[in-house]
Amino acid sequence: MISCSNFVSKLHIDDHLTKRKNHCKVDHTTNQLISTWRKEKFVKAVFDDSKPIFQQISEMIANEIVEGELLEGDQIPSTTEISKFYQVNRATVQKGLAALVEAGYVYKQRGVGMFVSKGAKQKLLEKRKEDFYSEYLKPMLEEAKRIEIKKVELLQVIEEDYQDD
Repeated sequence: MISCSNFVSKLHIDDHLTKRKNHCKVDHTTNQLISTWRKEKFVKAVFDDSKPIFQQISEMIANEIVEGELLEGDQIPSTTEISKFYQVNRATVQKGLAALVEAGYVYKQRGVGMFVSKGAKQKLLEKRKEDFYSEYLKPMLEEAKRIEIKKVELLQVIEEDYQDD
């Protein structure tokens, strides 16, 4: 998120459920609302039509796991909290969370909530690396061959532009 004051503004939103004010920021470059709820960070996304909302919710939570915002054993906000915050149907949220449970990234503890599974970040990283190769690298390499870009040229561009942190 860009922290420049030209792009981010703070808001105070009344939470009618808890009768308290949430401190929020709006990132005007991505048009996302960022809120702190029960000491947990939420980003209010602008859903798009590229894929179903339940899938986008699932991906947002998976991103939080990959980025280290949600750690192993951390509790995920409840279905009700997520549905009210994003103003979507609870069934939509449940379907998104069920996808995470089915993949083994999250587990349910009856009567308590949902939590990030042990090894979830590593599993997600492995899956995303596989997807990255098949969805981006493989087609890029096929196109590079088609337009006669040599391996040496590709490696040179990668060495110049790719920086490890």
